[in-house]
Amino acid sequence: MMEQESRVKDNRPFSYTVLVIAVIAIVLIVMAAEQWRQRQIIKSINIRGLSFVEEGEILDLAAIPLDSLRVADLDLHDVKRRVERHPFVKLAAASHSGANKIDVRIDERIPSAYLITRGNELSFVDEEGTILDFRFTAQPFDLPLLTGFFRRGALDSLAIRQALKVVGHLRNGDNLLYRNISELRLEAGRTLTLITTDGGTPILCGDAGSCISKVEKFFSMWNDVKARALIPLLRYIDLRWDNQIVVKSRP
Repeated sequence: MMEQESRVKDNRPFSYTVLVIAVIAIVLIVMAAEQWRQRQIIKSINIRGLSFVEEGEILDLAAIPLDSLRVADLDLHDVKRRVERHPFVKLAAASHSGANKIDVRIDERIPSAYLITRGNELSFVDEEGTILDFRFTAQPFDLPLLTGFFRRGALDSLAIRQALKVVGHLRNGDNLLYRNISELRLEAGRTLTLITTDGGTPILCGDAGSCISKVEKFFSMWNDVKARALIPLLRYIDLRWDNQIVVKSRP
């Protein structure tokens, strides 16, 4: 029994030595692999997350020369910073992929509506209220138009955020209804009017901040097929009253 315990004790230093040697070997292999990777020349760039921004625009901003720049000489943070200069890029991230590839991941600013700005110029606006220059895209956006949100040359930022919440509520609620709203117009007193695509019928919501609850009432009318068919024939639809919808026919 004593001899067996002695042999077990004698084997422990050998086991520890083997373990230490194995760990050192792994560390050396990892270091050698990393040094080898750092010496590699960047061969390709993969852009992810684009839906309407052209890939060439991102490649131009990233400014990563292929077949000449070593992996070790590329500052990924600088790539991120340069790409985020694009007005339609909300966030960007750059990372290594394999030995000689770079991944650039993009989180785009997606337009939620068109906006008439000062000087009656057409722009985009995203869900956060960021105004973006209008640009032609391969697939045109089917978006409502926001008008009247500039007063005395200044943007009513609160009202536009409220209107964008209404746009999001419509988009997430009923796609057919969303596509049948062509315009959201800010009137005097920060009241909001929706304009239908079919017939251009005004839908009076009242205060922009409470418009979502008023639109909820309109869903009941919209879901009635017979009532929906009458909407283009109406002079207006008034949602400002509690527990009722007031309509007036065209003459």
